[in-house]
Amino acid sequence: MANIWIRLCGFCLLLALSPSWAAAPAALAARTHFVSVAFHDVVDSLDGADVDAVSTDRLVAFFDHLRSDGWTPLRLEDLAQIRRGQRPMPPKAILITFDDGYRSLYTKVFPLLMAYRIPVVASVVGSWLEPAPGAQIRYGERLVSREHFIDWAQARRMQASGWVEFASHTYDQHQQRQSNPQGNRTPALSSALYEPAAERYEDLAAYSERVRQDLQRNAQLMHKELGRLPRAITWPYGHYNRPALDVALEQGYEFALTLNNEPGDLRMPMEIGRYWPRSNQQLAELINELRFISAPPASRRLRRIDPAQLWSPDPAVFDQRLGSLIEQLRAARTTDVVLEALHMDTATGRWSSWFPNRVLPVQGDALHRIAWQLQIRAEVRVLADLRLDRLVSGMPEADILTLHTDLGWQVPVQGLFLAGRQAAAHAGPPADGPSQEAPFTSAGLAQQRRHLDLQTLPQPDRLALQAFRAVEAFRPQLSLVTLTLAGQVHGLAPWADLSLRGLPASVPQLQALVRDLHAKSASANRWQQRRTGVWLMGSELGDAALRQRLQRALHVEGVGAIGWSASDFEEAK
Repeated sequence: MANIWIRLCGFCLLLALSPSWAAAPAALAARTHFVSVAFHDVVDSLDGADVDAVSTDRLVAFFDHLRSDGWTPLRLEDLAQIRRGQRPMPPKAILITFDDGYRSLYTKVFPLLMAYRIPVVASVVGSWLEPAPGAQIRYGERLVSREHFIDWAQARRMQASGWVEFASHTYDQHQQRQSNPQGNRTPALSSALYEPAAERYEDLAAYSERVRQDLQRNAQLMHKELGRLPRAITWPYGHYNRPALDVALEQGYEFALTLNNEPGDLRMPMEIGRYWPRSNQQLAELINELRFISAPPASRRLRRIDPAQLWSPDPAVFDQRLGSLIEQLRAARTTDVVLEALHMDTATGRWSSWFPNRVLPVQGDALHRIAWQLQIRAEVRVLADLRLDRLVSGMPEADILTLHTDLGWQVPVQGLFLAGRQAAAHAGPPADGPSQEAPFTSAGLAQQRRHLDLQTLPQPDRLALQAFRAVEAFRPQLSLVTLTLAGQVHGLAPWADLSLRGLPASVPQLQALVRDLHAKSASANRWQQRRTGVWLMGSELGDAALRQRLQRALHVEGVGAIGWSASDFEEAK
């Protein structure tokens, strides 16, 4: 397994630095934000259509609204000029995109673009356009007719009109591939592929070369058919990471389109967020979503899971245990699972891991399968915990960052769980802390975390943010959850999507904590209130009746996020 990581060596030490593509030119106008929408197929009837298809009448209503309400549809050239400071960002600016190159782009959308004089960016997958008429195309996990998509002659006519610019959607990466020994298939660009015949994972060098060859092939094909190279890359399924972005920059791309649910920001042209409409939304709902103002997060129920309770080298036993856990999570209406990424041998005190890495021995290659199965079958958010609070006392910082880098590269997690014991008396948030004027949304917090200066933080918080960024480099849109004992504060809590207070499971202490939470949130809006929760700890939680009683009591008191574990901070008691 050692050769898997050869090209990763030293990489983790660079992750704390701001990426070169994030820096904006000095002439960048003060107004850098715009909104973008990612449409797919357009149909007259929704019978049998994909969930992201939009009906023709809804698209017409949307175009009508844009023209009557003063919106300015943008071209990529407009964005390029604004970045160069050659023109200002107009008010109500919107970038409209259509992904996948469906035939409806030509038959339904194109006539509307000419009638309404609205420019769009359309993304095409080269391997779907190359086959001859009558061929079958693998689209996701099913086969569809070649005629499901446009052809190059139609693309040339649309481009010549001036209302359509084509972006690369990769040549052949819009598919799912095997990504762990147990056979799970995940989006091809989301992480390392697993090679069953060789019984090994793709390393970072091979991943980058796969992306490089694919993007080159699609760019050459588009140049041959359309007479120009694409200047934007649209990531399949919205999955991308820093190595993929580096390859795109190396090949001269100016823009990269994601499915991050946030406004586009020209300070980060290689991570342009887009809203992805689904279920043929009503016009009012679609327009409201383009404001990118999140509703308060729903109530959350979190549970910590130790893979040691699931793992077995026998695949049948492993799957049986995992299936049983999934049923438990569904029955309990769990929303988030905190997965232990490391294992400690209680007899020796030695650490091992549940994923391939360069620092610790592997207890079992289980974390990828558990994380993916929980997401797609139990429909929960998966957070990983590498026990940074415990590792700092016995592991060099470089190794800690390497572990977090390898976790991000190997495991499809959606959040990082950071426990800590910082005293409330330590230096508070730096002067450039979260803006109180900005809307408190997940996207807003993520953008503020990206621009947070490491040098403004005390060393424990600096290392925690470096660890977070090490995972985030491979898992964009990673959420941050912090945990501290009651009476203490985690230094990154102001920028956390969820901040938890931990305490032993006793009713008097819970009542005191709830009163404290209410006192501090009296002047906060509902979104801010939902960013704080309770983490129950202690062996008493083995009593399911007591656990349910405590959870009901907390929900009645308005606490929106409740998690539990019997092991957190054990050594601190």
